[in-house]
Amino acid sequence: MPSSDLPISSFITELSSASPAPGGGAAAALAAALSSSLLSMAALATSENGRYSAVRDEMIAAAEELKTLCGELLSLIDADAEGFAPLSDLYKAPKDSEGFEQKRHNAVLLACRAPLDMLHCLDKVSSILGRIGGSVSRSILSDVRCAALLCSASAKCCAATIAANTGLIKGTPDAGLIGAESAGITAAICDRTDAFTAGLFPDRSAEVL
Repeated sequence: MPSSDLPISSFITELSSASPAPGGGAAAALAAALSSSLLSMAALATSENGRYSAVRDEMIAAAEELKTLCGELLSLIDADAEGFAPLSDLYKAPKDSEGFEQKRHNAVLLACRAPLDMLHCLDKVSSILGRIGGSVSRSILSDVRCAALLCSASAKCCAATIAANTGLIKGTPDAGLIGAESAGITAAICDRTDAFTAGLFPDRSAEVL
C-alpha cells in the first residue's frame, strides 16, 4: 500500500523504522499537505461566515486551489521514496565500480525531483496565504498561523534534503542550478510566511537565563 494511503498512525510507524525511506522528504510532504489543508479549512470557514460575505467567492476559489495542491503534495510522499531508492542503493555499491560517478549523478537528480516539486507546490500555498491571510475570520487566525509555520518548516526540510543530495555532486553545474532554484523558492516562501507570523514569537535573545 502506498505510504500516502496508510492511516496516519501506520505511516508514523513506517517513518520511525530503520528503513531510510520514507524519510525526511516524505515527512516534509506530509507537513506541506497539512499546511495546505489548514489554510483550506480557514478559507472555507470564512466563506460560511456571513460577516465575511464580501470575500466569500475569493475564499471558495482559494480552497479549491488548496485542495488540488494538497492532493499533489500527498502524492509526493510516495514519489519522494521512489525517487530516493536508486541513490539509496548506490550507497551500498563500490565507488570504483564501472560508471559509478555517472550513476550517482543521475540518482541525485532523480532524488531531488520530488523535493523540488514540493517547493513549487509550497510556493503556491504561500502565495495563497499572502493573498487571503489578511481576510480570513479572526476566530481562526491561529490555524492560519499554524499553516504558515508548517509551510515554512516543510520548505526548509525540502531545501535541507536537496542540499544533502546535491552535496554528493558538489561543484557540478547541475548541483549549482538545483541549489540556486531551491534556495530562491525557499527564500520566497519564508518571506511570505514570516511576514504573516511576524511578532508571533518575541525575540528573547537578550533575556538573562
